[in-house]
Amino acid sequence: MKYHYEVFGLQVSCSFKLGHYPPAPSPGAPDVVLIKKKLARPVDGLDQTVYKPYSVYNQDFYYLEISGIARFLIQGKDTVYLEKMPGAKWNDVFAFLFDTIFTVLLMKNEIFVFHASAVAFGRKALLFCAGGGLGKSTLAASLAANRGARIIEDDRCLLEFNKRSGNFQVRNQFPFIELWKPQHGFASRIKGVDKGYAIRTAIAKKRFPIHAHVPARAVRLDKIVLVNMNQMEDKIEYDQITGIEKVRVVKNYTHLDHMLKPLGKSTAHFKHISQVVQGVEVHRVRKSRSTKLPKFIKFIEDEIIA
Repeated sequence: MKYHYEVFGLQVSCSFKLGHYPPAPSPGAPDVVLIKKKLARPVDGLDQTVYKPYSVYNQDFYYLEISGIARFLIQGKDTVYLEKMPGAKWNDVFAFLFDTIFTVLLMKNEIFVFHASAVAFGRKALLFCAGGGLGKSTLAASLAANRGARIIEDDRCLLEFNKRSGNFQVRNQFPFIELWKPQHGFASRIKGVDKGYAIRTAIAKKRFPIHAHVPARAVRLDKIVLVNMNQMEDKIEYDQITGIEKVRVVKNYTHLDHMLKPLGKSTAHFKHISQVVQGVEVHRVRKSRSTKLPKFIKFIEDEIIA
């Protein structure tokens, strides 16, 4: 294997470059190997297997087919096969590889990432958890551009336990932030953020390298902020969650959490979340779809950060 990468704590080796993702030193024996191979959809009728139009999976494997782009197969917890479709762009292939395939692979290795963006104010990190389209990346970019925050991570966050301090912490794993066209201006105002490039063909979203911007060291997790959408007219609601409810609510913000049960990782995941929320403030914010971005960001600044 010619190329080596560290992806959210896993050492990955393959015979080809993974686009713009920065390489790492050779790890010796890798945790995962990535192999190009012709693939076919698994046969029907396998026991304890979930069959969907574009995916098939059980505790042993995960198959995904993206029409016109690629087929992927995770075998066990240490091998990924991929087949690029004729005419497809590698950028499109890598978008699904890093978003879906590696997230499932991490789960199979009992590594759970939050669907979240993280920023640092000094030595304290805030984790903004939300589903797609609720503004995690925009919020992180705005706080960096206007309030001097340092972006630690965008969209998927891995929390690591520091045995010396007894706290969970966040360090950068995927050195990019992804922004839609209306938010590209934020990137130009953040020190250490490089010029962006298109993530996928014909999609107005760019990936901006943040290698020179992110904190050099891991930052202690201080607060978890859960962002939800409500149906009320331009109203922001806020509450702080305490006790065992923190575990019940926060566990739903794991990236691709619907895959936990079929992969047999529900128990390990619950134990991990129980450890994460101990001694960490958990806040929940509900905003309307009609709430303007400046109003929402000001609320976060005044009620959560201040």
